[in-house]
Amino acid sequence: MLKRTIITFALVSLFMTPAFSQSSTGGIFLLIPTSAALNGMGELGVGLPYDQPDAAFFNPANGIYGTRGVGIYATEHHERWLPGLADDMSLDYKFLGVSLIPEKYPFQLVLHHQRTFLDAGEQTYTNSEGHVIGTFSTWFSVNAYTLAGCYTRQTGPVLWDVSAGFSSKRVVQHLADDEFVDPGGKGTAYNTFYDGGFLLSAQWEHSLNSGALLKLRPGLGISIMNMGDNIKFGQEDPSPRLARTGISLGGELTSASYGPMIAFEWGHAASDILAKPRYPGDPITYQSGLGDINIYDHVIRGKNDHTVEVSQGRSFTMLDFYTYREGERGGPGFPRPIHESGYGLNSRGFLRLVNRFVNLPALDMINRHFTLRYDFSRWTTGENEPLVGTEFKAFTVTLHNLGPGSPDKDGVDVSSFHEMPVELVTGFNYSGMYPTNFDSDDRLEPHYERGYTIGLETRISSAILGFSFSQIASSFMNVDSIAWFTFQYRIHDRYNYVNLYGLKQFTPTKRLSFLIGPQLSACVGREISIFDEAVGFEPSHEFNVGLIGATQVNFTEAAAVRLSYYYGLRDIEDDLTDRGFLRLGSFQLNLVVSL
Repeated sequence: MLKRTIITFALVSLFMTPAFSQSSTGGIFLLIPTSAALNGMGELGVGLPYDQPDAAFFNPANGIYGTRGVGIYATEHHERWLPGLADDMSLDYKFLGVSLIPEKYPFQLVLHHQRTFLDAGEQTYTNSEGHVIGTFSTWFSVNAYTLAGCYTRQTGPVLWDVSAGFSSKRVVQHLADDEFVDPGGKGTAYNTFYDGGFLLSAQWEHSLNSGALLKLRPGLGISIMNMGDNIKFGQEDPSPRLARTGISLGGELTSASYGPMIAFEWGHAASDILAKPRYPGDPITYQSGLGDINIYDHVIRGKNDHTVEVSQGRSFTMLDFYTYREGERGGPGFPRPIHESGYGLNSRGFLRLVNRFVNLPALDMINRHFTLRYDFSRWTTGENEPLVGTEFKAFTVTLHNLGPGSPDKDGVDVSSFHEMPVELVTGFNYSGMYPTNFDSDDRLEPHYERGYTIGLETRISSAILGFSFSQIASSFMNVDSIAWFTFQYRIHDRYNYVNLYGLKQFTPTKRLSFLIGPQLSACVGREISIFDEAVGFEPSHEFNVGLIGATQVNFTEAAAVRLSYYYGLRDIEDDLTDRGFLRLGSFQLNLVVSL
């Protein structure tokens, strides 16, 4: 008799998440999250009103908030799946949607199409003697159509958004070719599943004395996924019916002349497989409502007691351009929580920033109708776990305000840009990377190395917004032994960063100023030098976040000298020696010249 020898470990390990730990549940590939943005911040899409359309994966009522007027949006990405387990698995995702806001009505309607394809690679069949007699491909696909609507109503100072959504999914699971399947079974299953969701949010605005506008937006969402018939191969298995619920809080500080300055998002979420455990031959049954989710413990407190999957996440956005994200999730089936991290780049904020310096109305027009976003996220697990090294990358293109009478929310008064001063910042830095959890000998202690910085700044009242490029360098002595010989050599480690920062300025006297604020940095390159030989090297991190403190001496109205210190808040893994994790520190001496 032919015996199927699918790589069982690979297929079981294919979905190593808490929600996937129910081995009696079929179709678990449907639970692989596909949002490159939300996968970096705890997968909070169920209760966080989000401006990325693929948030509809977590809640069909979500993914509405990033469109304005009549619009079209699309995203596509291709990822390696489980790179820590196999090299021939891949995940493909495509998303296309349209948005419509009827005139005279506070109602928005969206229609999405999502397609996910998981290629699990080539498998082999053997006979009873262990000889290979054939090969086949294993793959899974889902085509989903989502219809969602959002109703908006103003009640006093609060703007309420209530949205609901419904998805229909056609699912195909191809485990093996039918010619190799045991009698009475089949290698392909076809199903139709449905998702439903609800999302409530309230936006409160408060005008500050400086003219800026503070916005706060709490949210609450619930969704039920994969409702439908049982899955049938040789026998029936329950569908991966899943309950999700979550809460969130978002905030934004907006300038009247520029637009969004800084923003944050925070949230908790919980999910639970609703199929009840059973013995062979028992009927398939499902829990009602939210299953084992406890609203207070799991959602409000974010407590992980290993009964359901619990996640939390947060993000910080500067100038509507650069977003830093991080989160964690854990639950049953995980030896340790998964740490998630990522970042995003948004053309909308970038064009606003550029327009402060070039003053072109055409850029403002582009912002009204076009947005390009790039998102990256990574999951960090144990060294030998299948999910180690899992990454998601995606570009999203959105066309806004295509119809007549569409609302304009991105217009910026370019006539006021010439009133914003532009300054050139350039100079040197002296940097080092210091161990945080290792007592090294003196030879491994880092030494300061010189780098450089060049950038542009603008001022809004007493705030400074800047964009710069910098090279940060550090060096240390390393020791190696070959046979009976021991020798020392110096390693020079140089990182290239693109930085976005904001500083609050305090001026006690006309000539003297003090500045403090955050800086977000994206690592775009790295170089290692040993024995005067320099080679490109893979960066050990993609981004960093830190604080700047500075003292500035103003010689004239057009020129100043600034002495500052930057301290990185992120632990950077040392991939050259055994120093553990490192923190970046940098003294900077810059000349500031008004243009």
